[in-house]
Amino acid sequence: VGPGPAATDSAASGGGADAGETGGELPATNVTIWVNDALGSDANDGLASSVLGSGRGPMKTIQVALKRTRKGDTVSVAGGVYHGDVDLCGLEIEFVITGDVTLTD
Repeated sequence: VGPGPAATDSAASGGGADAGETGGELPATNVTIWVNDALGSDANDGLASSVLGSGRGPMKTIQVALKRTRKGDTVSVAGGVYHGDVDLCGLEIEFVITGDVTLTD
């Protein structure tokens, strides 16, 4: 998968997980969740494109980032190699890819 225009999946209503399922408080909707396989950690909050410390920085995996989203959010995925399944079904989010992305099992 290469860079391209932003895609919005609006097949059904609803968002991803709520704060109780992710173990942390989620900010207001319409935020960007950043994903970067090289710099990220799924322990981060995903609210920054670079590592800022104290849990602030990009997430490592796309699927964990998707679980943190809510309707109206954006997931921005940096180029890299990502492992695992990615399921956008039913999420009303904007999904943006920057750079070349490879998905593997």
